[in-house]
Amino acid sequence: MAEWKNRRLGDIGTVVGGGTPSRERAEFWRGSIRWLTPGELTGSSKKYVSETQDCITELGLASSGARLLPQGSLLVTSRASIGSCALAGVPMATNQGFKNLVPSAEVDPSFLFYLGRTLGREMTRRASGTTFLEISGREFERITVRLPPLEEQRRIAEILDTIDETIQATERVINKLRRICDGLRRSRFTELVSLSEPRPVSDCFDMTLGKMLSPAAKTGSNPVPYLANRNVQWERCVLDNLDEMDFTPPERIRFSLVPGDLLVCEGGEVGRTAMWHGELDVCFFQKAIHRLRTRGQVEPEYMLHYMRYAAEFDLFKMHTSQTSIAHLTAEQLARLPIPVPSREVQRVVVNDIGSVSRRIEAETHEVQKKHRIRTGLVTDLLSGGVRTVPG
Repeated sequence: MAEWKNRRLGDIGTVVGGGTPSRERAEFWRGSIRWLTPGELTGSSKKYVSETQDCITELGLASSGARLLPQGSLLVTSRASIGSCALAGVPMATNQGFKNLVPSAEVDPSFLFYLGRTLGREMTRRASGTTFLEISGREFERITVRLPPLEEQRRIAEILDTIDETIQATERVINKLRRICDGLRRSRFTELVSLSEPRPVSDCFDMTLGKMLSPAAKTGSNPVPYLANRNVQWERCVLDNLDEMDFTPPERIRFSLVPGDLLVCEGGEVGRTAMWHGELDVCFFQKAIHRLRTRGQVEPEYMLHYMRYAAEFDLFKMHTSQTSIAHLTAEQLARLPIPVPSREVQRVVVNDIGSVSRRIEAETHEVQKKHRIRTGLVTDLLSGGVRTVPG
């Protein structure tokens, strides 16, 4: 098999910068040439970009110092947010926040895209600047990459394209299921609100605000894990970054968690709620969180779904007579009205919404698994650690 070679980016293509026409010249804008800015790529996972927020004219292009890049060029952000990239799906120009690579004939554009997504760390290392970091064209050209023969590039790109397509297909399923779940939740609770006599949360749940953080608690001799605001996400607790502090014996009773407890965020995304399923044998919660423990009239999972409905329709603001709300106090939460139909009706609602939620959870686990597989494949394939065989 042909060997891989170490090549500088400047040797496998032409590095091209961008520019911005004067905003004061109307004749430079609203033309037919796509013109890309870094903000349109940051956070995007799209392989190709064909649409841009702005277009410029031929006059604008000539005045700006930018160049028209051919389809298949690698567009790479080079300042502030460094290393976001995509392929030009159509001929286009960029502003000065890019270092773009027009590949030579020895480079497959699709392979170059996957290679480009690995460059961020090295680009940042080579960047400089006091106001914001930026990598120069010369430093970008000097970055060394491992380049396989052209046919192997194409096989690698095909493998990674395939797994990306399966990930995207699963994500489309998840998005569709979320829309179904949102619609189901909206219709069920809108009907129940109109038919059921509302009751305040304090009638149906015992409420407890978590323990306040303190230096003494942080340095105690018996630290135990606790949930902070960041650990409480919608419908789930994130347990991979738990902090610890000391809880006295009385505090361990007061701030304990049992399966079925609801955890409601006081600040941040106000009202965000998760249910505790007994994921850990010992875990407590801090003051940024309200614990709701049912008194028996309301199914915890029913209340969990209702809290999401309340957040969607701004009921936390509506029932606290505020136009904006930074914190959901115990008094405000206690007054929140909830529809309380029979337990049988509550279980029907839980089963209807829960069946879709469980499918979302299963598909989410599947897409996370695919992402892990993809990460390993990218490392192996782009390093030459695993070689592809012509098929």
